[in-house]
Amino acid sequence: MELQRSPFRVVPIFLIALMVLATSLPMANALNIPPIFISLAHSQILNHPGIIVKDPITGEIIYADNAEKLRAPASVLKLLSTTTALVALGGATRLVTKISTTSKPDTFVIQGEDDPWLTGSTFEVKKYHRAFLPTLINKVRAANPTLTSAVIEYRGISESDTAILDTYYIDSFSITFIPLTTEESVALA
Repeated sequence: MELQRSPFRVVPIFLIALMVLATSLPMANALNIPPIFISLAHSQILNHPGIIVKDPITGEIIYADNAEKLRAPASVLKLLSTTTALVALGGATRLVTKISTTSKPDTFVIQGEDDPWLTGSTFEVKKYHRAFLPTLINKVRAANPTLTSAVIEYRGISESDTAILDTYYIDSFSITFIPLTTEESVALA
């Protein structure tokens, strides 16, 4: 007697085999971690960060590296601040700080956009690779080598940075800083 298999018995076996195979293969979707992300995560500049990437739908961890490493709360706040800035300003936003001449030969105007990365601190420039505010003053001094003092009217830079600049040039160059109001700043633009 010859055994004949019903096609209805083969279908469930095929479906089960397909499901097992599908769950054992890596998912090909946008949630796969690109190799560049992994190489950046291992960058020395980041100092061995703790990273966990989860699938937003399933909650499954799709990438983890040093996930058990404890972090200071400031790191979490930096992530929140950075995300907020990216959402509010967009990734292509560049904050510009410029220095301009005026009709008076010893008076200049610094107009900034409150760039938090601009600093007058050499420590912060070296440690965090920030933009150095004295570069603007040095350009004025290079263009006017006989200048021994200057009045700098400013808007959009922090007062702590003007204080650092004042200290930076204390022996070599006298600077008087005068904050501008929004109306004065708009009139100069």
